[in-house]
Amino acid sequence: MKKDGLRDKLAAVAALILAASMILASCSKEEETTKKKSKKSKDKETEDTIDDETDPEEDPTESSEEPTKTSANAITTTSQDTQPQDPADQDRANVAGTYEGYAVQTKAEAYPEYGSVNNYPIIHEDTSLVLNADGTAVLEYTGADDVEIEDWTISGEQLTIDLAGTSVSGTIKDGIVTLELNTTIMFFAADGADTSVIGAITPDEAYVVEGDDFYFGTGPAGFDLVSAQTCYETAGKAGVGKGWYCLGRLYHEKSLEEGHYATAMSYYEKAVEMGEPYGWVGEGFLYAEGSGVEKDIAKAYTLFQQAADAGCLMGCNGMALLLWEYPEIPGIATQDTLKALEYYDKASGSRDWYERVFALNGIGRIYRNGPTGIAQDYAEAMKWHEKAADEGYPSALNNVASLYYYGMGVEKDYKAAAEWFEKAADAGYGAACATLAYMYEHGLGVDEDPDKAFEWSLKGVECGDVDSVFDAGFYLRYGIGTQEDPVKAVEYFLIAARENYARAYGHLGDMYSRGLGVEEDMATAVQYWQQGSDLWDSSCAANLGWAYMYGYGVEVDYEKALGYFALAIYCSGYDGYQSSADYAYERIDEMVSNGYITQDQADQALAEYGIS
Repeated sequence: MKKDGLRDKLAAVAALILAASMILASCSKEEETTKKKSKKSKDKETEDTIDDETDPEEDPTESSEEPTKTSANAITTTSQDTQPQDPADQDRANVAGTYEGYAVQTKAEAYPEYGSVNNYPIIHEDTSLVLNADGTAVLEYTGADDVEIEDWTISGEQLTIDLAGTSVSGTIKDGIVTLELNTTIMFFAADGADTSVIGAITPDEAYVVEGDDFYFGTGPAGFDLVSAQTCYETAGKAGVGKGWYCLGRLYHEKSLEEGHYATAMSYYEKAVEMGEPYGWVGEGFLYAEGSGVEKDIAKAYTLFQQAADAGCLMGCNGMALLLWEYPEIPGIATQDTLKALEYYDKASGSRDWYERVFALNGIGRIYRNGPTGIAQDYAEAMKWHEKAADEGYPSALNNVASLYYYGMGVEKDYKAAAEWFEKAADAGYGAACATLAYMYEHGLGVDEDPDKAFEWSLKGVECGDVDSVFDAGFYLRYGIGTQEDPVKAVEYFLIAARENYARAYGHLGDMYSRGLGVEEDMATAVQYWQQGSDLWDSSCAANLGWAYMYGYGVEVDYEKALGYFALAIYCSGYDGYQSSADYAYERIDEMVSNGYITQDQADQALAEYGIS
């Protein structure tokens, strides 16, 4: 996407505005003649009224000074030749003046091809609105014909103008005119008016919003990570710091490239250098997760607080997340769920879509988990998740699906869950893709379909989901929904292992031990099993015990074998792989029976992990 793309869209919007205005203003020649006659009659009536009310001893033409009216609505006004006496005329005189075009907002429901970028007014200054005290007005366009307005009236803050007999509504407040013209809202501002209340963004900032449409799948084009990246880069290169933050978030959350966390951090730092507080938010999440850096909850909280103090409500969301998820933030605070809810509540009122839906979803997560100080309430969780889901937030769509999947606060309903998971997956939420793959593999709420299971796993890979990467490798290894391809399976397992996905180390070790898709290499197999054991994977620990028991890739060492078997039994209680525990018990009994170890040694090794 070239940088001119959005500018072309704005030009198209302006053309639509002008065309709509022209259509409303156009009429037959006979109607034009009638208009002119009506206008002349109106002018004559005005003259007659003035003549009747003018003091006969005073000649208004002798005065060279034109009185100027002031108003609480208008910041500047045009001069008046006469003093209207009718209250309605007086109100009109008070706000008469020139209002320069400031921003344009095209309604997304009318022009969905423009996406949700139209939820934000975009600064666009090629028009002006001139309101004359005599009731006429003009829409002036740069480089195009002006549009004459036959009549306009003001009642309080409500503005009504007539275009070819069609009534167009709007408002005037504090020197700002908001005019709803067909499918477009136009904003005009008098000189000196506070335009910050409009919340308009620049065309360059609009690239960030358009990028979010692609990133979160909220626009008409749906999820498109390549287009999102292009938009963010365009915004960043144009000097919009938030563009660099969003690019960092993309590498942080959806990239599987080697070193992507470091790349994310570099973009977050670039955003900070440009004075964008969102950059601190991105850095904070990296430190909170320990992604690419050493985990540091206190540092993360400090970064979030810096962002919040700078006016970024996403910083409030970050602080809220840490305050309810962690029992302690070293040197800063202990768990404070009520304070977390206060921060979420503050962010939930943001005009920024991402800040708002993140907060709504966060409140739902609190009620779902029931941390200290809050009773677990699945019905309340569903309410908040649905609020964020109604605004298209993919994570919230996934959470609604999960409540149906597990039957939390609602009757368990796999079919409903699958429908919600598919909405989240279509919006680019990778975890939903992985769950759908599992549901199609086992026929939960959908017809059992291995082919679709594999397809959803690949979609998850595109979304940067590591569970989906592992699943794709698993399906390729065993030929589930696709042809067996051990070489490709190894590629996927290596990517998952790079993301510290413990089970991937187990499969890599097994494939190297068997020579599946790679040259047989027991030493490498042992290395992978060791890495998986360090991540508390029961299958890796069991396989490592097997290697030391029989001397595959290492020297025989029954004491080490016993230690890894005990670890496998312990870890199986967390990862759920009972088969690993069963295998470990069998091997321990075998070593005792063969006299390689004593029963006391076995009992002591198990006791170290609290296993009796």
